[in-house]
Amino acid sequence: MDHPLVSLLSFVLLFCVFAGAQTAVPARAGAAPQVSPPPDTLGRNTPRGTVLGFLKAARNGDYDAATQYLNTQRRGKAGADLAHELFVIMDRRLPARLNELSDRPEGSLAFPAKPDQELVGTISSESSNFDILLERVDGGEAGRLW
Repeated sequence: MDHPLVSLLSFVLLFCVFAGAQTAVPARAGAAPQVSPPPDTLGRNTPRGTVLGFLKAARNGDYDAATQYLNTQRRGKAGADLAHELFVIMDRRLPARLNELSDRPEGSLAFPAKPDQELVGTISSESSNFDILLERVDGGEAGRLW
């Protein structure tokens, strides 16, 4: 007489084998499998993720981390200083519209001629207005990043 646990275990293993065989889909000949890049650990896969990540790092005073959200060649103190300056400007002058930023990897596509650009906001001054833009760039193995 079999032990009930052994019978249950045998059933589960047999069920897994049959279920796996039924759901297997044969690959089409000549078709390359679609491999999506892993999600970016800093959240730069979407415009909103990039801006929120930058602001969080800067608010915590971690300007070295905030630099990783910028498309700049500046490193070290020069990069950290640039991140600090941008944070101060955004924190003091940028109208609050973070909830309006796109949370889609392709962005809002508000500029059809420039699909890799996203407007974060416009800062007004006495002499002119300045747009804060995000640019989507090639992040290598991480895919396209904002």
